[in-house]
Amino acid sequence: MPKYASAVITTARNQIGYHEKASNYNLDDYTANSGSGNYNKFAHYIDTNYPTFYNGRKNGYAWCDIFVDYCFLYTYGLDTTLYLLCQPLNSAGAGCTYSYMYYNQKGRVGKTPKVGAQIFFGYSQDNLTHTGIVENFDETYVYTIEGNTSDQVARRTYRRDYSRIYGYGYPDYDEEGSGGNTTPDNPAAEGGLNDDYTTTPTTTPFTDTTPPVVTIFDNISETLTKAIGAFAYVNQNNAPCRTWYSDTAPQLKSHPTLNKNTRIGLCSRHKDSAGNHWYYFKYSGVFGFIKDCYVYDGVSTTSTPTTSAQPTQQQNTPATNNTQTETTTTTTETAPAAKPTSTTGNVSKVIPANLNSWGTYNTKRVFNKTCVFYGKVAATTLNVRTWAGTNNSRLKSVPEIRGGKVIEVLDWLRANDGEVWYYIRINGSIYGFVYAKYIQKVG
Repeated sequence: MPKYASAVITTARNQIGYHEKASNYNLDDYTANSGSGNYNKFAHYIDTNYPTFYNGRKNGYAWCDIFVDYCFLYTYGLDTTLYLLCQPLNSAGAGCTYSYMYYNQKGRVGKTPKVGAQIFFGYSQDNLTHTGIVENFDETYVYTIEGNTSDQVARRTYRRDYSRIYGYGYPDYDEEGSGGNTTPDNPAAEGGLNDDYTTTPTTTPFTDTTPPVVTIFDNISETLTKAIGAFAYVNQNNAPCRTWYSDTAPQLKSHPTLNKNTRIGLCSRHKDSAGNHWYYFKYSGVFGFIKDCYVYDGVSTTSTPTTSAQPTQQQNTPATNNTQTETTTTTTETAPAAKPTSTTGNVSKVIPANLNSWGTYNTKRVFNKTCVFYGKVAATTLNVRTWAGTNNSRLKSVPEIRGGKVIEVLDWLRANDGEVWYYIRINGSIYGFVYAKYIQKVG
């Protein structure tokens, strides 16, 4: 798996606005229980999922460095994070001084900002007091994303000659040239990511050969990436390909349309002002936008299920045993008497009010890979399956998840019996389906 700085930065951006908690509850909510108790979801995530990462549990301690470590762990998992941060297991890396020391021991420190570098503040190597992630830089300023800054996650801007910047640690990323690129949301922070991007912020459509620098479009902050996350197929002839995610944008000059069964690489998903979803795609070296109604995953309805990141579709026949138990609670997976309605945090109401804006009844499609909300397992254990429906096999890698586990809900699908299943991501890298009835929305 390529190790791109842009992926870590994307994780960091998604946390902007999160507030430290006064006590050890409501950790996943971005603003509830705000305070100065040093309790936060980042330390909790590491304590729970990677208990050997530090030399002890860290929730309740100063968390600026913990936030940086979380961004790496959430993006790349344990082994890659240890490699990138130059740290051993059971380390003292929750402290800024020790984190810098680990980089220094590998010769990966310096005084020049780099995109994705870890910035350290202080006046001596033995007393570093704060840290964050470099989102971008220019000749005068360095732009960062930091945790535990005014008790929250926020962007900060510093002059490069600011006396409190002690130096930078450089994770050993792969070069971005082969994909994985993102552009900063801060319009003052362009440049330095990749030569393919223009150096002047713009919200106008881009040319066939140059992807855009994205700032604000239709009042939605979007990030484009050139990394292909999945492959898909065009489902009809003369499907229009545009220079922006809008029906009024010009069509591509090189490929104004694509025909049925053309294979394209999907890079990211976007929503226009009318609520329509579009894919930012790559075909024959050219980037463009195609509406999601013209795209499907190309998998037959009789293909065998798989545990890969993008599930293949299996024929959905009704389960032969309608009382098949899906959890170890006394509740079974048979359909409830009434269909679920919009969620207010009650586990019996599992479908978000805006479900139709991000889900679909169409099973022939590529699933969303962006977190729509966080959900908590409201059962003792819950099966994770390869497709929607109890007749489908469980994942081999993670066949079930424990009660209380928080997962990312990405998309949804109805099984043949009409019941809603969520397409989820576990620990940042494992994908599968769970019965929506047993997921409680938490953030």
